[in-house]
Amino acid sequence: MKRTIQLAVLFALLFAPVFSAVADKKSEANKKAAMEFFQLLVGDHNYEAARAYAGEYVQHDPKIGDGYDALVTALKHRDAPKRKVEFKNVAADGDLVYLQTHREMKAKDDGSPARMVVTHLFRFNDAGKIDEHWTYAQSVKLKDSVSKHPLF
Repeated sequence: MKRTIQLAVLFALLFAPVFSAVADKKSEANKKAAMEFFQLLVGDHNYEAARAYAGEYVQHDPKIGDGYDALVTALKHRDAPKRKVEFKNVAADGDLVYLQTHREMKAKDDGSPARMVVTHLFRFNDAGKIDEHWTYAQSVKLKDSVSKHPLF
C-alpha cells in the first residue's frame, strides 16, 4: 500500500507539468478563439465567418434566444457601426474564457459622456467551439461617478 502511494505521488510529480502545459495550451487557444470570434461578430459584423466558432451556443442573456442564429438576429437589430473591439482584460481557465470590453458612448438620457464595460464569459466544448455565453454589462456616466478611479 505504501509503495502504491509513493508511485502515485511520483507519477503526479512527474506528469503534473505535462498536464499543466496541455491545460495552458487549451486556455490560450480558447482565448485566441474567443477574441477572434468576438471581433468578427461584434466588430466586423462578419456573421458567417464568426459562425465557425459557434457550437451549441446556449445564450444566458434574457434578451437573446439560444442558438447562433438568434444571436445574429439580435445583433443585426442593434445597428451598431463596425469597429475595432477594445479588449481590456482577457483570461481563461480551461474551457472558460472571459473577455472584458470597453466602449465610450453618450448617455441616452442627457447625452453626457459615458462608458460601457461589458464582460463576456464563454464556455468552450472539447472541439474548441463556443457552447455557452453569459454577458454582464455596466454603464457609467462619467459625471456621476463617485469613484474617480478609472474602470481599467
